[in-house]
Amino acid sequence: MLRSFTGVFVMLSATHALAVRPTLTGTELTHPSSDGHVLIHYTLGGLDALPDTQDTQPQNGIPDAIDDVETGMHRVWEEFVQVDGWPAPRVDQGEGGDDRLDVYLRVIDANGYAHYEPLPGSGTTCYMELAHDGRNLGPLTFQSVAGHELHHCLQAAQTTRVDSWIFEATSTWVQYSLFTGAVVVDVARQVLWQTRLSSPQLALDATGNRYEYAGMVWIQFLLDRGRVPRTQLLGLWQDMAAAGDWEQGHQTAMARFNLPSLEDAVAEFAEWNLFACLQDDGFHYAPNGLPCEFDTGVPTQRLYELPADVVTVSAAHLGAVYVELEPNCASQDAVVTVTGSGPFVARAVEVRANGGALAYTRFSEGDAATLELPGWNDHRRTVVAIVNRSAVPQTFQVSAQEMGTYVPQPSVDGALSLLAGAPRTTLRAGEQVTLTLTGRFNACPDDADIASRADWVSTNPGVATVQAGVVTAVAAGATEIYARNSTVESARLAFTVEEEPQARGCACAGDGQLGPWGRSGLMLLFCVVAAVRRRTYHRN
Repeated sequence: MLRSFTGVFVMLSATHALAVRPTLTGTELTHPSSDGHVLIHYTLGGLDALPDTQDTQPQNGIPDAIDDVETGMHRVWEEFVQVDGWPAPRVDQGEGGDDRLDVYLRVIDANGYAHYEPLPGSGTTCYMELAHDGRNLGPLTFQSVAGHELHHCLQAAQTTRVDSWIFEATSTWVQYSLFTGAVVVDVARQVLWQTRLSSPQLALDATGNRYEYAGMVWIQFLLDRGRVPRTQLLGLWQDMAAAGDWEQGHQTAMARFNLPSLEDAVAEFAEWNLFACLQDDGFHYAPNGLPCEFDTGVPTQRLYELPADVVTVSAAHLGAVYVELEPNCASQDAVVTVTGSGPFVARAVEVRANGGALAYTRFSEGDAATLELPGWNDHRRTVVAIVNRSAVPQTFQVSAQEMGTYVPQPSVDGALSLLAGAPRTTLRAGEQVTLTLTGRFNACPDDADIASRADWVSTNPGVATVQAGVVTAVAAGATEIYARNSTVESARLAFTVEEEPQARGCACAGDGQLGPWGRSGLMLLFCVVAAVRRRTYHRN
């Protein structure tokens, strides 16, 4: 069922097996799609009559609503059958009038349905129903609904033996990745992101309250994490079809997405969701995939003072819970222990202010997992993500202890801004000066001196070089020196290296035959005479 809710506009769908094809209340009209794959059934009379029969986009003698259905289905067929190689749905052996896929526009209690029909012998075919007034949501939205339902028929050509959540997760991902630009579609996509992130403790395969449709986030994660093409979705479905089970099929398919196991994948998924939507740091979800423009995030249980203990909310199978340690800028290290009643994965994610995550993963089969967090106050956030591997729900006991006195050792890459300083900027060749460098992290290490760990640049190393914050003057001239990380750089410091001054005074030469005075005595005499003469001259 695919339903849209006015106000939130979340489009939902499910699949059904229905033995009897629908009958329209008015005279049935049909329109074969130009690509030859679909036959659209509609009426202009009775309860199922199209409420909007305008024919303007394009003006071709066919109501625009019919054109929208054809356009949406053609888009999905072209992208997934012709480009990605999904097998076409099996022909329905003349049901509906011929062997083409049938689509019926009629009054239904949703925006769309895909119905699966077993074929004599073996295999499954498919037909679809769409709301007769679906165009009221807008042309692009109606096209997306049609495309969503068609992809269900492509899935049925693979298997109908897996759980409904993965059907909806995949079709919804297809719908929102292909059809963009309409307000209804874009807002619905944002709401589905929020739905998935706000309830991470639910099972990965949970259904109800639109959660299965929000499974589109899982599909996006697999593609983005694996950095693999969209064609791997077909491989996932082939593996699930071979296994006859979504979970076993996923275990087999994880190699396609460069992941060692489903448990590893779900553990990383829990981490990635810390960076979803406007929390993204550029190392996780691709913004051109399913963009999320809501400022939303996963809920965390916070520990404000250490030592501290907390019992988490209950997590279902492959659901996640989060415990966040609030920075206290006082202790150097932290140790977190996690205890559960069954198997789980605990993953500590330390979030830099302006960079990727430093993650430590520990696996446990029911014993306590210990996560050591050195220098935890150097990070903006420290979150422990726990994924339940047990088949039954469980809560977790989380204990955090602190050790040592905080000494800032932040990563320069985490700095949001850099400020360089020098005690002096005029040098002579051979002289050295040590620079200072402070960073803004929006975290405990703000204003810590990070000069010795920074990447420094001299624009003219023939004049002066710089390494680990120490400037060495080389030759006369001018240069600029600054620090940088991957995203920002400090203001440039202008350095000048002066020439060595010429010697001033008296130097005398002789042949070495100077008698009892010797060379040094004679030079001293000449210099005294010269000095007297200079003083006499100035008096005159």
